Amino acid sequence: MAVQDPVQWFRRQSAPVSVAICILLAVGAFLGTFANNLSAQVLQFDGNVFPKFWTLLTYPYIGFVSLFLIFGILWIYWIGSMVERDLGSKKFAIVWLFSSVVGILPLVILKAPVFGMLIPGAILVTIWATRNPNQIVMVFMIVPVAAKWIGIAAVLGVFLRYSGGSSQPLVGLAAVAGCIAGFFFARNQLPGMTYGRASMNKQAKSQTRAAKVYKQEYYDDVRRREKEREEKERLRKLFEGSLEDKK
Repeated sequence: MAVQDPVQWFRRQSAPVSVAICILLAVGAFLGTFANNLSAQVLQFDGNVFPKFWTLLTYPYIGFVSLFLIFGILWIYWIGSMVERDLGSKKFAIVWLFSSVVGILPLVILKAPVFGMLIPGAILVTIWATRNPNQIVMVFMIVPVAAKWIGIAAVLGVFLRYSGGSSQPLVGLAAVAGCIAGFFFARNQLPGMTYGRASMNKQAKSQTRAAKVYKQEYYDDVRRREKEREEKERLRKLFEGSLEDKK
């Protein structure tokens, strides 16, 4: 059945940004397979920001139609959907752009070529694995593997891919810098960025402020009652003293 209103269809999806990323990956694979020269010239990042500055955003979508790519798209959708539901679509889109652009800045400094979804995909996996370290995934529907090991494998895969095994370890370390940033982001230890929806963060802050106010009111009430008891005790002793004087 044809989609008559694409905008409304995207809004109805639980993870519209993840769906859009997967569609772009599929389009990039189609271009890479049937128009390879055009794809390489227009989309691929060659290590230089200028003149093709837009390739900082388009390089993840370089690919070829293959079983590996189909698996990668399904994996990105599955992982991305979970992270997107945590963050909200707008914040997830910012995180994906951050992963795509900022995640390769160390490689830009080294003028190393970048292509494919390996780096932003690994950053996404790192975020997911950090938030859900003990979640079990059935690899090939047979082998149960905890998410934390999948995250570690994703980081090692990036390092080995860009280090050329061991010939360029500096490039490999630069390539995993984004994964390290994603790890600290997921643990809420990245300055200026918090994991979770903005509304949830505001609600948590509001609840924290309310708890502080309640705690302060409680202590004020305790001190007031103590003063009242002290005053009653003082008046009682004063009254008893006056009775003894009359005797």
